[in-house]
Amino acid sequence: MKIAQITSVFPPYKGGIGQVAYHYARLFYQKGEDPTVYTVDYDARESFDFKVKYLKTFLKWGKAGFCPQLFWELKKFDVIGLHYPSFGLAEVVWLWKKIFKSKTKLIIFYHHDVVGSRFLGKIFRWHKKYLMPRIIKSADLVMVSSFDYAKNSYIKNIYANAPEKFIELPFGITHNFYPAEKNLDLLNKYNIPADKKIIMNLGGLDRNHYFKGVNNLISACAKIKSDDWHLLLVGSGDLISNLKEQAKNLNIADKITFAGRARDEELPDFYRLAEVFVLPSIDKSEAFGIVLIEAMACGIPIIASNLHGVRTVVDENKTGFLVTPGDVDDLHNKIEKIISNPELRDKFSIQARKRVEENYFWDDIGDQLIKIYQSVI
Repeated sequence: MKIAQITSVFPPYKGGIGQVAYHYARLFYQKGEDPTVYTVDYDARESFDFKVKYLKTFLKWGKAGFCPQLFWELKKFDVIGLHYPSFGLAEVVWLWKKIFKSKTKLIIFYHHDVVGSRFLGKIFRWHKKYLMPRIIKSADLVMVSSFDYAKNSYIKNIYANAPEKFIELPFGITHNFYPAEKNLDLLNKYNIPADKKIIMNLGGLDRNHYFKGVNNLISACAKIKSDDWHLLLVGSGDLISNLKEQAKNLNIADKITFAGRARDEELPDFYRLAEVFVLPSIDKSEAFGIVLIEAMACGIPIIASNLHGVRTVVDENKTGFLVTPGDVDDLHNKIEKIISNPELRDKFSIQARKRVEENYFWDDIGDQLIKIYQSVI
């Protein structure tokens, strides 16, 4: 199959959509298919075994951009895979499909709703009302990471009216995530005392990722009564100065390490430092949480917000806990429950690794992915 993968973000940019698009293209290539990735040219490139075409933008905002030249590329393929939201690219794909009514099949992976705030929030609401339904309905097949999210997202009415067009396929991870001893050199690098119980979060710390709720995590940690904990935040972005100021005001600045962006090969070692991994996201912009399965694969208990989609990853009271989104007290209580109870941590650790082995490795998911693409031709 000649397959186009269309995404507004792609490695080396860190983010869930780009990582999924990368693994899809990688799996297609390794299984003998012919994938080409189209993504916005944001002056950061890597080399890949498969083809990646960077599109110059006529209008650019954030990591998205309007690239009308994509219109003339699409007729080359048997299947187009669109990762949504990809503003500025999705609209071109929809227009192409509408005008040519081509035999080329369109599969849309609906990653998550886009909420936003202030001026951007108004634009997103307009898009949700007038364009998003048309884009999604134009697909021959819609993939979602969980039916739970689809049934409670902006596309819930489309799903209700045509459930046969939807397929559930979770995200995955590679086999380099597995349990191992803490890397003491990594602790020393960041001057984290080896006797501290580490609470970890990994993700974008920029304004585009406001929904990650890291400020709530800092507030929750400030309520911990004991002194034997340390918060490790892995990621980069323009919110770091605000978060550092918050920590300073709460008198816990010395108990938080901002490690910056980690290289891919470092990620497993970062997870293995933790006694608990926390994903405190606050709204439906978070739909799954690949970081949760990465942490679980390393045998780390998890705490995540009880959001549609995200909650499907957590096996409550077996791999970790769910918390009410935005509830700092609930988050604090669950964190303390895990870091103060080694027997509970051991129990969660075993079940977390088992859950990943049974559900979330890319090799197994790749076989399903190929079958799904073949089914539409």
